Amino acid sequence: MRNCVTEEQLRRGLNLDDRHNPSCQRTVVSNSSSLLVVHEECPGAHPMVGDFRFTAVDRETMRGDINVVMGNGANTSTMKRSLQGRWLGSDCGDVKPRG
Repeated sequence: MRNCVTEEQLRRGLNLDDRHNPSCQRTVVSNSSSLLVVHEECPGAHPMVGDFRFTAVDRETMRGDINVVMGNGANTSTMKRSLQGRWLGSDCGDVKPRG
């Protein structure tokens, strides 16, 4: 997957409110120029607890881990994702920036 990120978006930082459920409680555990750790809990009919960790390894590389538990009782599922990204170039070509 490719995403185009503009210089202005980088200056503003990660948009944590994109598609955010207002009933969820989000806590930024750590936020620096190289690390973002967020914990989120969502109550209700479809409860969810998630931990999100994104690390800027260097100026061109990022890594992340996402761990989410959804549901309750016998209907509980766990999702674990690892991701990595790298800078591809200053021209996004046909890929358009979002938001």
